[in-house]
Amino acid sequence: MPPLEPLAFMISIEWYWLALIGFITMLVGLYAVWKTEFQGPAAGIPGRMRDFAKKAIATAERDHHVKLDYSEASIQQIDQILETFSKRHQANPIPEKELSQIVLTWGGYVGTALIKQIGGSWQVNSSTAGANTYPIVYPKPSEKSSGKNASQAEAIPVIWCLKRIRHGAKESVAAKYRQGLEA
Repeated sequence: MPPLEPLAFMISIEWYWLALIGFITMLVGLYAVWKTEFQGPAAGIPGRMRDFAKKAIATAERDHHVKLDYSEASIQQIDQILETFSKRHQANPIPEKELSQIVLTWGGYVGTALIKQIGGSWQVNSSTAGANTYPIVYPKPSEKSSGKNASQAEAIPVIWCLKRIRHGAKESVAAKYRQGLEA
């Protein structure tokens, strides 16, 4: 029986190495997720917002029978869709986790439409509204055409959508969108 003892030792070493390799692989995977999901624009915020915009288009067509096309007119339709959420929220407050997904979806669409109209880029943090508010920073349209060095404007469509749901029609997303186009 002595020859079996070294074999048993080798098997336990193989399992040790497999476990170590598995643990390292798990750590690398967790790091990749952390880097992608939580590290801001360089890690994919523009892509995630485009995905939210696509989700909004699909949801608008499926649930609200509205075809969105990133036009200024489609933002009026978003206002009407947000009105349904506002009425629901007033009757029975929408849980924060669900509300967060709603405003990211519709805000992602509104912001993507704004970027398509006047340019700019998604950011994670706002200079005025704070961390994790997902503003769009863009050159002021009024200065872009004049040839001057355009200063930057900031729009926060995710917050616009949140305010629209919480406070109703007086917080029109379409009105804020027009202001962004004219800034």
